[in-house]
Amino acid sequence: MDSKITKKRLYNFLEYDWIAIIASIIGAIILFSVLFSFFSVKLTPGQYFKYFYDNGVASENDTAFYSMLKDNNTFSYDVLELKSERLIGDNQILPARLSIQEGDAIISSLKVDEEQEYSPAYKVIKNQYYFVYDFDTILVDAINYLKTFIADQTEKEKISVETLESLTYDALSKELIDNNFLTRMAKDNRFRSQAQKEEGKLLERARIEKLVNEVKNFKKIIVYNENQTEENKIFYKPTVKVDDTEKTANFGLKLEKLPYENSEKKANHHVSEFFRLSGESTAKDTVLILFNFVKQQPNLQFESISFVNEIVRQCSNILG
Repeated sequence: MDSKITKKRLYNFLEYDWIAIIASIIGAIILFSVLFSFFSVKLTPGQYFKYFYDNGVASENDTAFYSMLKDNNTFSYDVLELKSERLIGDNQILPARLSIQEGDAIISSLKVDEEQEYSPAYKVIKNQYYFVYDFDTILVDAINYLKTFIADQTEKEKISVETLESLTYDALSKELIDNNFLTRMAKDNRFRSQAQKEEGKLLERARIEKLVNEVKNFKKIIVYNENQTEENKIFYKPTVKVDDTEKTANFGLKLEKLPYENSEKKANHHVSEFFRLSGESTAKDTVLILFNFVKQQPNLQFESISFVNEIVRQCSNILG
């Protein structure tokens, strides 16, 4: 049988079978897409942590800041992606991002320009009021989240902000932690086999244990602020009125106020290494604001606490 490929045979094949060729290519693409979609990890809002640089805040040192967060294992195993975005010009970008639950924090400015009545930070808090998390509320919510892993109702009721120091990881039910993990990871492709699930349980327990310690450290930051003079307070506490609601709260962390050194030690980094306004050389007027998606991501919302703690830990001596 003559199977030699000639120009004529190739021409005839392409002329009469081109539809089959195209159909085969399309089919292969569809099959690849289906397989990729099936086996890939689909990120939920809580599984990627995103922070913004507000308009007017320099982002040139983001690589160093990103590396610091990564090098110190700031986030748990379940935060699969860390990213940042600088907001430039259009003031509709932030509300658009938040409307799709994208964003955990923003570094903004307390500087009031001559032609402006309010600072950019105040505008973020007022305009995105229902997305903004004040620091006292996120502490309460984190404690309530940890209490869901206490089996005994009487013991659960004993835990509050005031008694937080008495909360230990050993007091939490490992069964409740495991059950919660299996429920929320039911469709996660990383934990399909029994061996993967058992490994995942250990990772989840480590996440909760870390969170217990981070929440306690977060309270230390709040207590530190309460013990400072008005000039040295590290929280931005404006009064904001939206609709019929008026609230005065610790809406932001004033980064410039983080104490770099005392008589005993210096911090690992000066906060101005990471944060400053455009054209400035210090962190003056920079402030960190958190966003609230606890209803959408109840298990991973409190990665924001670890984020704040790592900044304070690396850029001050507040946490020792």
